[in-house]
Amino acid sequence: MDDLEFHTRAHSNPFDEESDFLHAVSGREDRRRLLDELQQLDHSIRLVTQQIEVPNKLRQKLAAPDNRSWLGRRAFAFAASLVLAAGFVFSTMQYRPSASELALHDAMLEHVYAEAPRYEQITVPISWLEVETVLADAGVSLHQPEGEETLIITFAKVCGLGGTLRGAHLVTMGKNGPVSVILVRSTPIGRNLDVKDPRFQGRIVPSNDGNMAVIGEKAEELQRLEQIISSNVEWSI
Repeated sequence: MDDLEFHTRAHSNPFDEESDFLHAVSGREDRRRLLDELQQLDHSIRLVTQQIEVPNKLRQKLAAPDNRSWLGRRAFAFAASLVLAAGFVFSTMQYRPSASELALHDAMLEHVYAEAPRYEQITVPISWLEVETVLADAGVSLHQPEGEETLIITFAKVCGLGGTLRGAHLVTMGKNGPVSVILVRSTPIGRNLDVKDPRFQGRIVPSNDGNMAVIGEKAEELQRLEQIISSNVEWSI
């Protein structure tokens, strides 16, 4: 099978299982690489289309018998592919963090690194009154959960982020070491933002009037603490 026929069939159906097509792939790394790319693209497009809600009128048109000419069907298929491609590009671009969101991410991570030597050896809890004082100074309120969800805080300090933001930095103990909770009254980011770092992991979560970050060592379980903080924080005090 020559390259022209192979490329035509690969783009038409990258999952072709015909024996002659599979034989044409065998021993050809360039063809296998092309198929992998086309199959991944097909998978990505399928994920996008599953999230698109088709209007009832359009659904009825698609289900109706197609009496158009071959050229008309080709034109419709081409237009549909353009719509899908545009949706795919939009879906991948809309989740890209903005410059201000990345700046907040970097400022929080830099602050954790700067403060870590001060709190990572502290294991004695501080009073909740001290915690509330720090939170109030940062313009945030946090209710102490009751029962098994009680928060044991070993470190609390008002922190500056990026030179302009003021927040509260709390530290509690996780299974793998200290876990930082940073609460900042600022414009909420567009969506949850994962913390990317060789040492730490975590997430920045937007709320009504601010942003919350829960950051700990790799392999630390943070979801429970994130839920506890989210359920008890108040941004308007």
